[in-house]
Amino acid sequence: MTISSSETEDCSLKQQIGRLSGKSLQRTEFTSATGFLETVFTSDADVSEAGFIVDWKLSPDRSWQEHTLGPIIPGQDTVSFLVKLYDDLSTLVRGLDDLIEVIICPPIGACGGRNTLVPPQYYPFDKVTGICQVENPFECPVGSDEVGFEVHLLGSIGVPMLQGQILCSKCHGDQSTTNTVSQNQLVDTWNCKECANMEYVVDPNNAIHRCYPCPL
Repeated sequence: MTISSSETEDCSLKQQIGRLSGKSLQRTEFTSATGFLETVFTSDADVSEAGFIVDWKLSPDRSWQEHTLGPIIPGQDTVSFLVKLYDDLSTLVRGLDDLIEVIICPPIGACGGRNTLVPPQYYPFDKVTGICQVENPFECPVGSDEVGFEVHLLGSIGVPMLQGQILCSKCHGDQSTTNTVSQNQLVDTWNCKECANMEYVVDPNNAIHRCYPCPL
């Protein structure tokens, strides 16, 4: 009997990881990191035995992996990262109909309810690649240079939420800090507003200074 780990469902791309022969089996457990395992049994006409039993086990437990986020200009750039879902055999889960919920909130306190900086966004997984591409707008709380975020896999209690922080980059020299007051959230936010042509700003990172027309 030969055991091979395969890259594809039809086992066209495979690598042999074990070979068993006779009654004495030194190794009886094999693991495929790809999720596909091929077993080929070849018999001869010399000896008749009782046969064999093969058990296939796959745990439903799944965990998150995510890309590292960097400083982002609020109001100009979006929060962009990839979400992948792996089972406990380190195999990428594909073909999901699941949605993830992304919540961006102040760095202190629990997300949810009115304690969000933008409305929650929902994203599907690509069924072929198993990757979820997140593109989420955000603004920073007034007086803070970072935000918190949570990622939830909807409809799955067994998968813990993903938590993290996003650093807010300072405004560039041709942008002005603009505060936003919203009745739908508890915290006022700031973002970077682009100055138009023939406008300037004295201090791009002070909300007191706005974009002003250039003198003639």
